[in-house]
Amino acid sequence: MAGFDYNLASIDNIWDGKFFYHRSFQPDNPDKQFAQGVSLTYSTKHLQLEVVQRSVGENYRAETGYIQRNGKNIV
Repeated sequence: MAGFDYNLASIDNIWDGKFFYHRSFQPDNPDKQFAQGVSLTYSTKHLQLEVVQRSVGENYRAETGYIQRNGKNIV
């Protein structure tokens, strides 16, 4: 498994975010072995906007950390 994470925050704390991409490597599952996501927030005294996007490939297998179990929906 390999990946990268990037956290950002502006000096004035108006912008905050996280970007990540993780990939597992298994020869028997060559496609869709990834997890990726973006979270970006713009926040002022009177306004807050947030964009969040995440996806997990059907063959992604996390060796460490949290990942939803196959066939289980978590609310």
